[in-house]
Amino acid sequence: MRHKKGYINQETGLVLWGYQKEKALWMTVETYHRQDIKVKSKAKAKYWENIEESRARIRAARNKHKEKRNMDFKAWASKNKHKIRCNRMLRKYGITNEDYHAMLEQQKNVCAICNNPQYGGKDRFLCVDHCHSTGKVRQLLCIKCNTGLGQFLDNPELLKEAAKYLEKHKLNTNL
Repeated sequence: MRHKKGYINQETGLVLWGYQKEKALWMTVETYHRQDIKVKSKAKAKYWENIEESRARIRAARNKHKEKRNMDFKAWASKNKHKIRCNRMLRKYGITNEDYHAMLEQQKNVCAICNNPQYGGKDRFLCVDHCHSTGKVRQLLCIKCNTGLGQFLDNPELLKEAAKYLEKHKLNTNL
């Protein structure tokens, strides 16, 4: 079996440095780390030696394979929507998928404001509502309630005024 560089053989404790004419080159972990640092420092020195040429070479290589990379990512993303969503929630709100599902179970799978499930069926998730100034997660809301709060800039006074307005015009239409 052909292993990648950096593979550690559990039996011998040696690290695979590379291959030479199909022969595996092994070394101790300490030697591997020293060699790795040396190689990386040489590569950095070469990069900074002529920065514009290095950047142009990198841009050209990226552009050459841009379409294939995009197609590969799209294929991966379509298979791993769950991972992307979990990573986004963790980065943006600081909650894990388990935290989300615990909140969802606590709210009985409905919006915290209107008590309706998410529009669009089981494929859609409730939105994670959070305070924009502190970043603290509040509760889960359906898309309509979440965007409604956002339109009122999370201002309770504006929401009270909007409620008064609706009540006033509700009474006038019943005359």
